[in-house]
Amino acid sequence: MARYKFQHLWGAGLLTFLCFQATLVIHYAARLEDELISPVLAVITAESLLSRANVSAEIRSYREEVKRLNREQFIRNEDVLGNFTAGNESAAAVIVIQVHDRILYLEALIGSLGKVRGIEQALVVFSHDVYSKEMNALIRGVRFVRTLQIYYPYSSQLYPKGYPGADPNGTILPPGYGRTVDLTQIKLHWLWKLVQVFRELRALRNHTGPKMFLEEDHYVSPDLLDVLAKTKAMQAKSCPSCILILGGYPKQKLWHDLNWDVVRLTRFYASGNNMGMVLERNFWQRFMECGKEYCTIDDYNWDWTLQHMHLKCFPEQLRILKPDAPRVWHVGNCGTHTKQKWKCRRARITESIRNLDTQLANNQANLFLESLRMVSTLKSPLPVTPNTFGGWGDPRDHNMCLAILRDG
Repeated sequence: MARYKFQHLWGAGLLTFLCFQATLVIHYAARLEDELISPVLAVITAESLLSRANVSAEIRSYREEVKRLNREQFIRNEDVLGNFTAGNESAAAVIVIQVHDRILYLEALIGSLGKVRGIEQALVVFSHDVYSKEMNALIRGVRFVRTLQIYYPYSSQLYPKGYPGADPNGTILPPGYGRTVDLTQIKLHWLWKLVQVFRELRALRNHTGPKMFLEEDHYVSPDLLDVLAKTKAMQAKSCPSCILILGGYPKQKLWHDLNWDVVRLTRFYASGNNMGMVLERNFWQRFMECGKEYCTIDDYNWDWTLQHMHLKCFPEQLRILKPDAPRVWHVGNCGTHTKQKWKCRRARITESIRNLDTQLANNQANLFLESLRMVSTLKSPLPVTPNTFGGWGDPRDHNMCLAILRDG
């Protein structure tokens, strides 16, 4: 009888403790809008979610190398181009590129960056989710700009057996849900990259200049930084809370209809406005205040998540300034969603880039314009925001996302 009472009391105590832990998790999620979160609420860490399955010696070595490189944050080419933070904190641009494993596209993007006037003043941050010796060699061969490489430390490459990679045991998800590792990783990596840029990278702690976000299958025009500077001046004068979008998806047959000197003031809508985003600390502060929404909205796409979260949580709808003629293009026909593998052949990729170069050559007179003019289309109707696309139902992804927001 005494043993029964002891077991009963012990079980009740355990249940009370677990309920208390769950309450802390809920309370933590509700308080996430503040970057300075009390350690008492730090119940779930990123490391506690990672699989502890045995992996090869090669993968273990990659994990250690990623930790070392993320800790060092070494900037290349400062010996030739000077220290990035030496007196140009407010003016110099930072270009942040999210990199997976498509080296042919990345090679083309780097080539286009090499043609950008003023690129030697910038810093290019490559944020990888695959540790690749070939990618590293390509980037370390760049001499025309300062470069910094960082590595998403919770990738499926580093943890292939179990979460965050493919989990053979699965997890309990709501009915009708699945989890695609490559897709959830993109959303988590996008967030981790922002945390590094706005909070963790030592070289950027005093940086108040523009931060442009690209992906490996983007391509830029030679007047990229010139248009950025002119649009920034327009932003300061007419719409300080606007974010700049320098990318777009014009059809080739419509290039002749583009107004190269026009910058449109309009409202943010995810489709078509997810490329060449220029984000600054005022945006980051608003984003952090709504971080819980980013981590829990049921959509595996970072851009559509941003669409829903800003409508739901931001104090006002996002407005953007966007050149009518993009200075950032998407050239990737081969990616996560590609089923037709012939689109991944070098010849096909080379053809896409050659066509874009031809269009740019035909529009040389429209580059480096003396001035740009703003046209407001704020009153134009936007498409209805669709329902979320799902694919974000695994609670481990939610917790990983929240942990990244808190801890980096």
